[in-house]
Amino acid sequence: MLERHGRLDGVVVAAGVVAFGPSAELDPAVLEELVEVNALARSGW
Repeated sequence: MLERHGRLDGVVVAAGVVAFGPSAELDPAVLEELVEVNALARSGW
């Protein structure tokens, strides 16, 4: 990558989880995991 482009200006580290179906039908544990990972997870160093 460096040989082709010359330098690295930044890095994006992204993670998340997804659930399929109506939210009213999801198990409460699944909803809790969605919030913990997608909204509350550490987003910086």
